Formats: sequence, structure tokens, C-alpha cells
Amino acid sequence: MRGQEIRRVKGEKVKGCNQFLCISMCLLYLCTKVLKQIK
Repeated sequence: MRGQEIRRVKGEKVKGCNQFLCISMCLLYLCTKVLKQIK
């Protein structure tokens, strides 16, 4: 029981990190796209 709870919390943390990474990658992609259009 205890091990499962810890694993679940770790999974949620990883999911949050992945979401954050995905958002920053999307922003980076959009920024480069806009910069290329300006040039």
C-alpha cells in the first residue's frame, strides 16, 4: 500500500514535469516561428 502511494505521487510529479516541458517546447517553437516570420 505504502509503496503504491509513493509510486503514484512520483508518477503525478513526472506527469507535471512532462506537461511543463511540453508547454515550454510549444512556446519555444511558436517563438522561433514568429521570429522567422519577422525576419
